[in-house]
Amino acid sequence: MLLIQQYVIAGKLFGPRIAYLIAAKRTIIRDDESRINMRYPITMEIPLNGEKADSLEWFLIINHQNLKAFRADAHDLQVRLSPLIDFLLKDQNTIEVGLNFCTD
Repeated sequence: MLLIQQYVIAGKLFGPRIAYLIAAKRTIIRDDESRINMRYPITMEIPLNGEKADSLEWFLIINHQNLKAFRADAHDLQVRLSPLIDFLLKDQNTIEVGLNFCTD
């Protein structure tokens, strides 16, 4: 049996494009095994021209995430930092290039 429960809280912080997300996910694989994952990313978007990213413009994204996994036998923490360069094509469509640094 596989059952997934997910709870998400998302919102914008001060400024034009700083956002956060708190997510908790519980996965039950078998009756005796359960896993809970917590995720807290915070993202900042910085337009390279003007005050906001418009269509056909470049912008920089800096994303920091903490991922915590709770299992019966272990607790794991992973920290991710991702600097990205995006090109906004149209509305929500982007081309994204960047790096992903992770710690275990």
